[in-house]
Amino acid sequence: METIGYWVSLVARLLDERFDDALPHAGLGRRHWHVLTLLAGGAAQADTPDGVLHGFETEVQDLVSRGWVQGTSEGWAITAEGQKAYQRLLDDVTAARERVTAGIDPTELGRAIEVLRRIAENLRAGA
Repeated sequence: METIGYWVSLVARLLDERFDDALPHAGLGRRHWHVLTLLAGGAAQADTPDGVLHGFETEVQDLVSRGWVQGTSEGWAITAEGQKAYQRLLDDVTAARERVTAGIDPTELGRAIEVLRRIAENLRAGA
């Protein structure tokens, strides 16, 4: 029987591939989408070691160069152009998410996410 590490790694790799497939016309990947989603949702976390955008420096800089993200006194923010791009890409990402979760009951998916969240908390606590 494979371990949880095996399944988490496989799912992460396949998610990257599917989201890269969903966004190729924009030259974006899943990590870019993650940054846009956080900022479109109102996050303005400074780039600190424990900030929500820690580890996404390359993607943030790419989005800055596109004019979709800008630095502010509070951290990073999505620009008006970035918000427009986010809305244009949302349909593609929504379709990709629907393909990923096809045939999975929402309750079951919620339980899986909760278990992964708790595992992440356990790993953080053990660090």
